[in-house]
Amino acid sequence: MDGVAQEWIQTLPPVTRSYVVASAALATVDYLGYLKLSDILMSKNNAFNSDTLWRIPLNILYNGPLSIDFATRLYFFSRYSLWLETSVNSSRNFLWMIFILVIMINLYSILVTNLALFGPTLKDVLLYIWTKKNTDVEVSFIFFTVKGDWIPWISVFSDMAFMGYYDSKVLPIKLAGIIIGHIFWFIDTQIPILHKCQSPFTPIWELKLLKNLIENGGQQEQEQQEQEQQEQLNILHTQQEEQHEDIEEHIQLENNSMTEEFDDHEISQFMNESDFQRETFDTLRNRNH
Repeated sequence: MDGVAQEWIQTLPPVTRSYVVASAALATVDYLGYLKLSDILMSKNNAFNSDTLWRIPLNILYNGPLSIDFATRLYFFSRYSLWLETSVNSSRNFLWMIFILVIMINLYSILVTNLALFGPTLKDVLLYIWTKKNTDVEVSFIFFTVKGDWIPWISVFSDMAFMGYYDSKVLPIKLAGIIIGHIFWFIDTQIPILHKCQSPFTPIWELKLLKNLIENGGQQEQEQQEQEQQEQLNILHTQQEEQHEDIEEHIQLENNSMTEEFDDHEISQFMNESDFQRETFDTLRNRNH
């Protein structure tokens, strides 16, 4: 049994797997009595209190104590979370999506009604988003089959029927997943279609403006590097030309020096030859006399 559970966990993508393992660990700690529910409950007073921000991740991970209801809730969460995580570009983008949803759940808890526990609401939100992306999928529900977009509503009203929740104060809590999920789906999916723009929930590292800034910055840096390289090449070329001119000047000086030496030698030789001829002429003239 442990081997089957381990194999099933290994098939989950990183973010979903981390959530399932952490939620199970938190439920175990709660079951052993090392965790008080009052320590992680959220309220309007501590929602954005810097001293109690640590409550938010624990609250999101909490899905109740170890029980059949906990196992069922965690199984359905992993099922819808797995599909959503694999449908986005990367696990990093899915983590960003979870981050946005947690902020929306927190705001709903402050502005509409106190949710106290965010974990079950997050599961309902992911379920709603999954059904909006799979409206034509048919799902077997007890003794009948329904299309995917009806599942969140059936889940809400079946909980209210079986648990006996008919209080008007409970209805906003039960509908929180549908309301938040619909707002997220509309902003993330429909607004880009209507206005032909990027989703407002696009991860910051995929925003076109940021990409353009990065690309422009990279292009400017590349141009600056090319300019510096060109300047270095110009300096090197100038130095080479100066060295070449020095070498040519040195060669010219040597050539001039050699020419002068050669001219002096020719003049000296000519003078010697003239003296020799004069002496020879004088000798011949003396003989004739």
